[in-house]
Amino acid sequence: MKARRSSSVSTPRGAPPASSRSILRPAPSISSASRRTSAAAASRALVDEAKRRAPGVVDLEVNVANLRARRFYEREGFVGVGVGTSPVSALPTLRLRWRAGEG
Repeated sequence: MKARRSSSVSTPRGAPPASSRSILRPAPSISSASRRTSAAAASRALVDEAKRRAPGVVDLEVNVANLRARRFYEREGFVGVGVGTSPVSALPTLRLRWRAGEG
C-alpha cells in the first residue's frame, strides 16, 4: 500500500485548490445608487422601445402602491386613464397611457 503524500497547505474538505481560489474572488459590491441608475436606464430603454414599436399609443398598468414606478412613468410622459385590478395579485392597478406628441 502506498503512503499518502501530505500537502504543506491544508484546505477544507470540498474547497478548491489554492491555485484556483485566487481567481474566485467575490465581485465588487455595487452601490444601491448605481443599481438604481442602471435599472432606470434599462427601464427607459424598454419604454423607448415600446414607444418605437407602437408609435401612436402605449398603454400599461402599474400597481397603485408602486410609487417609484408611477413617478418613473409620469416622467416618461404617461398619464393616468383608469383603474383596474391585477389578475395575478388582485392588487389595485392604475392604467397609464402615453400618446405620441403629448409627452
